Formats: sequence, structure tokens, C-alpha cells
Amino acid sequence: MKNKRGVISAGVIIGIALLIGAITAGAGYVAYKNSGVDVKVGSEGVQVKTDGVDVKTGANGVDVNAGGVNVKTGENGVSVNTGVNAQSSGFVQDNPSAPVVNTVLIFDASGSMAAQAEGGSRINVAKTAVSNYVKNLGENVNLSVVAYGHKGDSTLAQKTVSCNGIEEVYYLSPVKRAIVEEKVNLLNPNGWTPITASLQRAEEILNKTAADSQKRIVLLSDGEETCGGDPLSYASKLKTEGIIVDVIALSVDSVAAKQLSAISVNGGGSYYSVRGASDLNVVVNNLGVKINTGDVKVDVSANGANVQTGNVNVKTDGSGATVNAGGVKVDTSKGGTPSVKVPGVSIPSF
Repeated sequence: MKNKRGVISAGVIIGIALLIGAITAGAGYVAYKNSGVDVKVGSEGVQVKTDGVDVKTGANGVDVNAGGVNVKTGENGVSVNTGVNAQSSGFVQDNPSAPVVNTVLIFDASGSMAAQAEGGSRINVAKTAVSNYVKNLGENVNLSVVAYGHKGDSTLAQKTVSCNGIEEVYYLSPVKRAIVEEKVNLLNPNGWTPITASLQRAEEILNKTAADSQKRIVLLSDGEETCGGDPLSYASKLKTEGIIVDVIALSVDSVAAKQLSAISVNGGGSYYSVRGASDLNVVVNNLGVKINTGDVKVDVSANGANVQTGNVNVKTDGSGATVNAGGVKVDTSKGGTPSVKVPGVSIPSF
């Protein structure tokens, strides 16, 4: 990720399929021009120009210019240029004015992490992902790494030892990548899954930080709670305290997925389900990004992107895009003919 002088970039491949049923391939485009409004709809996409707003959508992405803001999505990722410095709740670089973000990464080293995922064992896939994750954290981010499951083993005789064996292996501080990697690489998958107690430990760490700092927990896990706690209720409690909980689920079954997803919902965060190395590295590098620049918010997920700044909102996913820029609305997400709306102007259907 690159973030400098208000340019936010997340390298995520976003496929935008434009289905324009009213125009056959090779038929050129349909145009409408009146009252300062210029609309073109063709096999390559939609372009709308009017009163300081320029919106383009197509198979290669979205390009929006409105009110001094430029938003682009495409094969190279998502970029937002607002002309101001950027700040982040997750990944940011080269921005000394960004607010302090205190983040606790909860790392699952339970016995099930020895199982295979796509691209290697789950534990090794997760370790590589953590290395990529810390590489993209900016100087305004303080990181703590809390591990569970590495103490004791998965037997009933060792359950208490394992459930209580939660450890802050990297103390909350500016990121020193080599040390984080060293600490995480020493973890071996052994025991049980005390998610609730780990959330509590993360809470204790974050409660010692400045009240006006951003506080986040990122839970990386391959399974559900096995130590008797109630992580859903605890995630709700954290949300009321202003602590956001994001969840990355690695190669989980339906039972674990249900619980982990609910944790993210109750914790006011995002949920990402990945099957292996390639998916997980995309998530930790680029997709778990929530960037706030004044009134700019960028959420990038495995399915697309959502950008909100001032009077510009851009959403993309595998089915198309919806754009609202200064009241100009373009929607290609429903397939068939695109929808184009301009305030005060009657645009014909295409």
C-alpha cells in the first residue's frame, strides 16, 4: 500500500462487470447532451459530465472527479486524492499528522492451526500474513500482538493451562517489524481457543492508551471459542467502549464462521473469510483497510470497495458499480441497462 499526500492506494483486484443490454457489441454508444449534461453509454461503459462532476464507469474500473476529489478503482487498486493528508485506522504511511491508532492483533495458535490451508499450514500462512501486515503499518500506529493456544495442548488435562495461557508477545508500541516477526514465528499450534479472554486482554491493553486515540482489535482465527466464554457479548461490550473488532477467519467451517462473523458484527468491525495464503495476504495487505481523512472513508473488502467523502460515494463489487457524485447517480450494479440520474434533468432510459 502507498499513502502519501492524500493519495490512498490499496492493491486489490476489483472486477467490475458492466452488462449493458441495450447496446450490442460494436454498436458504438448512445449519447445524450442537453442543459450542460453530457451522457454517453456504450459497450465500454458509462460517462457522465455535468457542472464540475465527471463520472466514468467501465470494465476497467471507476474514475470520478467531483468537488476537488478524485476516486479511482481498477486492477491496480483503489486510490483517493483529496488534496489533504490521509489518516488511517489500519494501514498508513508517510503521514506524520495522522492520529494515533492503537491496534491489538490477536493471533490464533491453537492446535487446529496445524491443519492445512491453501498454500501451507494455517499457522505458517498466518505468520506470513502478519509479516506483510506489519510492513504496511505507519508510524502513527502502535501495535500489540496477543497470542493464544500456544500454551499447553489440546487435551482435557491441559485445557486450563491452555485457556489461561494468553500472552502479549509484542507489547503495545510503534512497530518494529523484525521483532514482531521473531515473536510470532516462535508460536507453535498446540491448544485451545480462548477468544473471549483474549478480547478481554486486548481491552485491558487498549484501556491504558490515550482516550482520544483510535482503538482496534484484529482477531485472526480458524475456529470458535472452546474455553467457555461468550465472545459475542464481549464484542458488544467493546463496541460500547469505542473499541472496534475486525475478524479474519482462516479456512473455517460453518460453525466457526457463524460465530466469528457475529463477533465482527457485534464489535462494529468487518469480517473477512479466507481460504489460504493468497486470500489472506490480500486481506492483511490491502483489504482490511479503513481509512479516514477528515470526512473520507475507504473500506476495501474481498468483493470490492466503498469510498465516501463529502458528496462523493463510490461502491464497486463483482456485479458493477454505484456512484453518487454531487447528486449525479450512475448505477451499473443491476445488470442490463445502466441507470443515470442528474438532478433537475430528465435523462432518457438507455
